[in-house]
Amino acid sequence: MQARIEEYYRQLDEFDADETEAEELSEVSELKAKMEYWLERQKEKKELQAKLEASGDSQISEVDPDARLLKKNGETTPGYNVQIVVDDKHRLIVTEQVTQDGNDKQQLQPMMTAAETLGNDALKGLADSGYHSAEQLDACEQKGFEVTVAEPQHASRKGRGGRFGRDAFNYDADADVYVCPADETLKRGGTIRNKNKQYVTYRASTAQCQACRLSERCLSPKARSRTTHRSIHEASVERNRQRLKDHPAQARERGSIVEHPFGTFKHNWQMRHFMMRTLPKCQGEFSLMALSYNFKRHSILWDSKLWCRIAHKIRK
Repeated sequence: MQARIEEYYRQLDEFDADETEAEELSEVSELKAKMEYWLERQKEKKELQAKLEASGDSQISEVDPDARLLKKNGETTPGYNVQIVVDDKHRLIVTEQVTQDGNDKQQLQPMMTAAETLGNDALKGLADSGYHSAEQLDACEQKGFEVTVAEPQHASRKGRGGRFGRDAFNYDADADVYVCPADETLKRGGTIRNKNKQYVTYRASTAQCQACRLSERCLSPKARSRTTHRSIHEASVERNRQRLKDHPAQARERGSIVEHPFGTFKHNWQMRHFMMRTLPKCQGEFSLMALSYNFKRHSILWDSKLWCRIAHKIRK
């Protein structure tokens, strides 16, 4: 914006330097109109910036003050992140929530807690990889929820440049050490914090790594020894990983349960956007959508049960 304004100033200076009657030229009036427009826009942007700084938020929307930037189909767009919990027996929406979070990382435990309204003492949950978070998995365990969450593929776990990744290092819980592919141990060190997450450092000695026959496949060119990090919630991640191995079909089952309502909203009912603005109103709109879905789903279930009863009497 500033570059455009400076360019218009430069063009006006060129007209002033011209020997002809510059004021009679139509270009001058057009330039002045453009200048007025962009100066007004600049004023509005500065006011928005001041408002943003005063609010303490990281984002502000001119259309909807509660909307936040989300990544959708590879693009960034302002909107809301909607959440639902669907029961696996009747396929009804148990609870729904409209959030401002840009992703699902922090939604697992809150949505499981909201689903407790069913009164199920042994609540189990299935979620896709977007919900995978060590902190959230641990929080669910603390509340007694058994959750199985698909695990995203991390490049750091697989390794880079053909070197051993974290998958090649086995954790020995009894000794609290990691064992590398050469059967050497990485001992526990200090705790570090990265992006508000806590990790414990495990490091091999320089002598071990320099004498190791597999050092070229393990160490980066500048490294003298191998280091790995373990989240303080890693035990919950490992238990979730084991559940995925024990029940590999659950990921497909989750998709057939929870994606059906979204498909109905978007494709059958053409509800791809909110009609309302602000978070409370969008929450109300989405709650009505969920209620309508449950009514429709219940009527289908009722019709199917009635048909089964009629067919049973006919067979008698």
